Amino acid sequence: MSEGSRVNITFRKKKWTTTSVIITVLMFISGILCILLGLNPLLDLEFDLKSFSNLIFVVFHLYYLCSFMGVNTNSDFIFWGSSYILLIVSSIMFYYYDDIFV
Repeated sequence: MSEGSRVNITFRKKKWTTTSVIITVLMFISGILCILLGLNPLLDLEFDLKSFSNLIFVVFHLYYLCSFMGVNTNSDFIFWGSSYILLIVSSIMFYYYDDIFV
């Protein structure tokens, strides 16, 4: 392989602007609130199927809160943020939609 055919790939580090910090803090706050909403039925001693299925969403939220450490570039932040917003919205819909387990 000649020197000219090698591709030097360099990744730019994430530049933390005020907007991205505010978005991250809001997602962390809403994620912690979703964890508390998921644990609330079990803390109220309601042992039904929906209470235990909430634990799946709690585990996903804990995973996304910890996976924030892997955000290194702007594209990582966009993917992490959009997928975490999707998880937050779907878990809130699941917590408040009472007719799923009829």
